[in-house]
Amino acid sequence: NLIAKSAVNNIREAAKGYMHEKGNRKIFISRKNASLSRVINESEVNELFKQNGFEIVCTENLSYREQVELFSSASCIVGASGAALTNLVYCQSGAVFGCIIPRKYEFCIYSSIAHMVGCKVLCLDAKIARYGRAISTEQCRVDMDECRGYIQELNNLMNTGDHLENGI
Repeated sequence: NLIAKSAVNNIREAAKGYMHEKGNRKIFISRKNASLSRVINESEVNELFKQNGFEIVCTENLSYREQVELFSSASCIVGASGAALTNLVYCQSGAVFGCIIPRKYEFCIYSSIAHMVGCKVLCLDAKIARYGRAISTEQCRVDMDECRGYIQELNNLMNTGDHLENGI
């Protein structure tokens, strides 16, 4: 996956009037209203993140401006692979980005964007549960014990200056 840093910078420049200072918001991007949720056990995953202080947000309910404001004010953004994660271009340097995605996909566009804007990255490997005609139609399952450990690692990463690139 190739994306030009100049493109990311141009997008950020165009949206700077809507961007906020990084805050302490921990956001989990939910796809519960999507016609096809990528994570089969998303309701369980949403609940676990909620119990750990994350706001559960469906970006399809937000205007463009609200999405820019949300991503730019977050200290941590986590979600399953999907188009909403391209909003990472609005994150502030030092924010933590977490992506739930099967490791076997070797899909790195979101982590590439995150690195360009100075985010720390931590991915959670999900297991493919239903294969589709295309990767975008496949569904995965998150192991809840691994997810608990993943949330701990996210919190540790938010509380330190460490930079972690390897997922759980």
